[in-house]
Amino acid sequence: MDECTRTATQQMAGMGGPYPALDLNGRQYGALQAEPVAGQAGFYQTNPNGLLLFGIDREPFAFVVTDERQGQFIVSCFKHGSEIRFMFSTTSADEQRLGIAGMSMASEAELVRSLVNQLTWDSEKGRAEFAAKAAKYA
Repeated sequence: MDECTRTATQQMAGMGGPYPALDLNGRQYGALQAEPVAGQAGFYQTNPNGLLLFGIDREPFAFVVTDERQGQFIVSCFKHGSEIRFMFSTTSADEQRLGIAGMSMASEAELVRSLVNQLTWDSEKGRAEFAAKAAKYA
C-alpha cells in the first residue's frame, strides 16, 4: 500500500499514526482503541500469533492466524464468559462477513499475508520481516 493510499485509509477509519486501518476485501477495520467511523466494518487487535477481529459492537468474531509455524488462515471465534473460544475453521456467516466465502486456502493465506503487510509496512524492519516470511511460503 503506498503512502497516499495508506493515509487515506487511515483517515477513513479515523486513525493515523501508530494504528493503521486494515483493509480486508474492501472492509475497513480500525484498531480496537480507536473510535468507530461511518462505514467501518469493525476493529482489530494484534497479538503474537495473529489478529483478533471484532464487529462494530466490539465483540470478537474471527481470528487471523499469522504464525509461520501454524500457517496463515482465518478461524471463527466467540466470547464465552470472560474467555474467547476459537473454532477450527470459519463459519459460513463469518466467511460472508469477511468476504472470503469460496476462497481457496492459498488465496486465504495470501490475504493474511496482505494484512501482515499492512501492519508492518511502516518500518524498514517490518518490511524485511514480512519479505522473509513471505519468501518461506512462495
